[in-house]
Amino acid sequence: MAQSFSLLILTLFFAHQYVCILIHFSSDFTEGYFTNFRYSPKIFHHTHHHEIKKPYISVHALAKDLIRLNFEVSAYVRIRCIYRLVNKQTASIETNMTAILNTRFLNNSYENPFMNASGVHCMTTEELDELANSKAGAFITKSSTTLERAGNPEPRYISVPLGSINSMGLPNEGIDYYLSYVLDRQEKYPNAPAIFFSVAGMSIDENLSMLRKIQDSEFNGVTELNLSCPNVPGKPQVAYDFDLTRETLERVFAFFKKPLGIKLPPYFDFAHFDIMAKILNEFPLAYVNSINSVGNGLYIDVDKESVVVKPKNGFGGIGGEYVKPTALANVRAFYTRLRPEIKVIGTGGIKSGKDAFEHLLCGASMLQIGTELQKEGVEIFGRIEKELKDIMEAKGYTSIDQFRGKLNSL
Repeated sequence: MAQSFSLLILTLFFAHQYVCILIHFSSDFTEGYFTNFRYSPKIFHHTHHHEIKKPYISVHALAKDLIRLNFEVSAYVRIRCIYRLVNKQTASIETNMTAILNTRFLNNSYENPFMNASGVHCMTTEELDELANSKAGAFITKSSTTLERAGNPEPRYISVPLGSINSMGLPNEGIDYYLSYVLDRQEKYPNAPAIFFSVAGMSIDENLSMLRKIQDSEFNGVTELNLSCPNVPGKPQVAYDFDLTRETLERVFAFFKKPLGIKLPPYFDFAHFDIMAKILNEFPLAYVNSINSVGNGLYIDVDKESVVVKPKNGFGGIGGEYVKPTALANVRAFYTRLRPEIKVIGTGGIKSGKDAFEHLLCGASMLQIGTELQKEGVEIFGRIEKELKDIMEAKGYTSIDQFRGKLNSL
């Protein structure tokens, strides 16, 4: 591919005198001439209707302007159209612009950035095995407590239009159950991608106790500390208390030396982004995960004139399409405020390749899927992987690093 591209640039360089002629007299070309190359209508419109206003004395300037335009066509097709414009030949440039989703995260390599959100399809070892054998690039365990928890009474999870409402109450099998699973899997598959392990204690002391157990174990993956569960009655979210967050992290990093990220609730005020980012930048965090569900929403069944989940008088965490704008805002806000060493995992409202692209454009390094995974099952990872690749190829991107975090401002 590199040889073909160099040849193309060399050819363009020596053909610059023809560029000016063809740009000014591009109406000589017919629509059919471009059809053979699966051209974007925008390319044809751009040249045929003389929307290039300035004369080009350099083919490099022409190529730069055409490639810079946000066409929904791959860079390969764009480059080949330039080649045709300059040379008016029938020979094609052989190259391959297949998008690659390989993701490097905390010195670990993953085939793609997709994973489950903790709490969804990860309660049992059977579900974890399904995730491990799916198209997901990585997976994370259920947020664990010291002992097994039954969680809140049912109904506690309901799919609703545009998303979901839940008040699960952290049901899980206890830390020993999940730690045993990940250690066993590490031994069986030493070359498999690193596993993410989630903990969410009912108190700071419980979190510290579980993190000590992980620190003392042979676990070599990534740990996520959930400071943002909104659905445990009587237990406020730690991450909304900035002083308590700092105290928690001070006590954690006094002994915890393995890669650690934290899961955050959504924030809605720039002052809160600034305060939390300042705190987080003081610690050797590996990443932040934004966002957990938007807490204490209410969904009503009009026919029954009733709430739809039982715990907390119907109040629950909102997920899915409802929360995507909030999730994107939080991803972007922390991406632009945190030290580059602290990565961002984007969670919230991802149900398509377009949603994934938007999270990555805002700066996310990995992507977690919850509501749509609950609805669709692990098959979603194969579908969304293809959709993201299609978008990248249409835009001429071959890797995520080419556009991650490069959101344009007006």
